[in-house]
Amino acid sequence: MAHPVVRRYPETGRRVLFVDTSFTTWILGFERAGSDRWLCLLFQRAYVPEFEVRFCWQAGDIAFWDNRATQAYVVADYGDARGVVERVAIAGGRPY
Repeated sequence: MAHPVVRRYPETGRRVLFVDTSFTTWILGFERAGSDRWLCLLFQRAYVPEFEVRFCWQAGDIAFWDNRATQAYVVADYGDARGVVERVAIAGGRPY
């Protein structure tokens, strides 16, 4: 399925990148080598510390994010503590 690499966030109209190493494999309109170079660059942006949010968990905390403009990346830095992750999808509206 094709989808845009850059899309507009519905509530603000701001442009956001819509690529992910799990499902984005090619940029249409590019030769394979060019697509791979661009995707590598875009994928690396998700791991730049200046763009990260680190959450310091405490007992009873709940956090959620909007996957339309955010990538979740779990860092296993919580020692022996037990964590529970639930994924919820909200139906309705256009995906982009």
